[in-house]
Amino acid sequence: GPGSAVSHDFWTGGGSGGGDFMISVSLSFGLAISVLVYTFAPVSGGHINPAVTLSFFLRKEISLSKMMLYWTAQFLGAVVGAAVVWGTASGSEVAAVSGLDLPSNLGSNFVHPNSTLGGAFLGETMGTFLLVITVLMTAVNRKSIAGINAPIAIGWSVALAHLILIPFTGCGINPARSFGPHVIAILNGVNVGTNGWWIFYTAPFIGSTLASATYKFIFEDDDVVEAQPSEQLADQKQSEGSEELF
Repeated sequence: GPGSAVSHDFWTGGGSGGGDFMISVSLSFGLAISVLVYTFAPVSGGHINPAVTLSFFLRKEISLSKMMLYWTAQFLGAVVGAAVVWGTASGSEVAAVSGLDLPSNLGSNFVHPNSTLGGAFLGETMGTFLLVITVLMTAVNRKSIAGINAPIAIGWSVALAHLILIPFTGCGINPARSFGPHVIAILNGVNVGTNGWWIFYTAPFIGSTLASATYKFIFEDDDVVEAQPSEQLADQKQSEGSEELF
């Protein structure tokens, strides 16, 4: 995802921020999420995002210890990913074209000067809400019509959030995705913008909590199917047959 911002600046001479930038980066993030979910869902569920993992913890589908393991892997993976992008682009023409110490600041999230902190917080909250509710309704809900196409819907929700939020915050909606570029930037002595940095590590978790609560209290009751044990079902049928005889 962040690597698409770096490569875009190379091809456009550092002119990021236009409509073509928003579309290319949004599609890159959406496609990347779809591919990763398809790839790792059989292994770990394909959470990728700590906010998504929080939702499964709140639903009591994973334990606290497992959630912490997921988070550790997600945050460390984000740092490694950002380091790979930095190692690929640093010292090359990409850095020279962008005119920055770090090429495109590695796609680091920051609150745009023309955006308010409150607006940025609300946007990040609702963007994460969109992602998590999509995960729950397409990949968790028993009545979902998505089937094996759930990762596509999840990827499109990420792309949609980026199309809306990039001008305001660069679109985080994933604390790990924000963490990786921030860490590599700090290690290189680059100030990527400290104003509102906390938004990217709080709003996604609030959005996830709201989405989990919405699913539980509005949609889950309709989703629950009481499955009877085979023995109980057999006894019930036998009893019904006896009643018909008498």
